[in-house]
Amino acid sequence: MTPQSLPPEEAAPDEGNPIPAAPLGGSRLLWVRGGNSAKEDQRWTELEEIKRGNDKRWLKHYGWMVIVLTWTFAILFGAALFVWTWHHLAPACLHWLQEPALHKIQTTLFSGGMGAVVTSVLRIQLGKT
Repeated sequence: MTPQSLPPEEAAPDEGNPIPAAPLGGSRLLWVRGGNSAKEDQRWTELEEIKRGNDKRWLKHYGWMVIVLTWTFAILFGAALFVWTWHHLAPACLHWLQEPALHKIQTTLFSGGMGAVVTSVLRIQLGKT
């Protein structure tokens, strides 16, 4: 680009940086109505569609992860409750865990931590429907 190819400059209203002069008989905002702006608008629309598609895929995967984790925690909670109950109700010859392990299971089950996680996730998910 050479200085001769640039449009002449005129002083800005605030006497600051000069702005390019408008072509004779034309508007200063030719680019607003030009073909380039339509192409740019089209590209923004395409990008928004891509973003919406990515968001939908992420929400779908996130939903599946929440379902899998909820079921995993629920199954672990149920299995731990079953094992703990079994060791308290079944005869001693059918026990396979020692007293410290049973105490750990009991502490985990009834401290509320595991149940609170399952309950809160279920409450959040059920609240969305």
